[in-house]
Amino acid sequence: MGAMVTLDWLNRYPREIHKAVLMSASLRGVSPFYQRLCPSSYRRLLYAMLLCRDLRHREALIFELTSNSNQKRDAIIDCWCDSARRHPITRRNILRQLFAAARYRVLQQKPDTEILLLAGLADALVNPQCSQDLAKLWRYPLEIHATAGHDLPLDAADWCCDKIVNWCNQTKSLLTN
Repeated sequence: MGAMVTLDWLNRYPREIHKAVLMSASLRGVSPFYQRLCPSSYRRLLYAMLLCRDLRHREALIFELTSNSNQKRDAIIDCWCDSARRHPITRRNILRQLFAAARYRVLQQKPDTEILLLAGLADALVNPQCSQDLAKLWRYPLEIHATAGHDLPLDAADWCCDKIVNWCNQTKSLLTN
C-alpha cells in the first residue's frame, strides 16, 4: 500500500518529492492480482486481519506472512501488540484499505521523480515479479534481496540502507557530471 500512496502523492504534488524508494511494490494494471497478493497467503491474511480475536496470535500470523527473520521475533511481536492496543485498527478500516489497494490503478505515465525499487525474493505476501514488472515498465533501478520477505527493513535493514545510500550517491554523481 505504501507504493500506491507514494505514487499518488508524486502524481498530485510532483514538486514535493525528488527521490523515492518503493519496497515490495505491487500495482494493479502492472501485475496480475494473483501476484499482487499471493494466493497462498489469502486464508491466513484474511483470518489474521478479520477473524482472529487473539491479539498476539494475530500479530504472530502477520509477522510470519511478512518476515523471514527470527531475530527478535518475540520482541517485535510484543512491540506490535503494544502498538495495536494503543492504536487499534477497526475491521472496517482494514477492509477499506484492502479495497483501496485492490482498486488503485497506477497511471501509465512514469513520474518525473527518481525512484529506486527494492524487493525480497522470498516475499510470501507479494510476488517479487511485481517489482520486476514495474522496473521494466518505467525503467527504474531494482535491487532484490535473496532471502528477505515482504518487510524488507525488518529482514534486511542494513542491506536496504546500503542500497539506498549507494543509489543516492550514484544519482548525485550523475547530476554533478
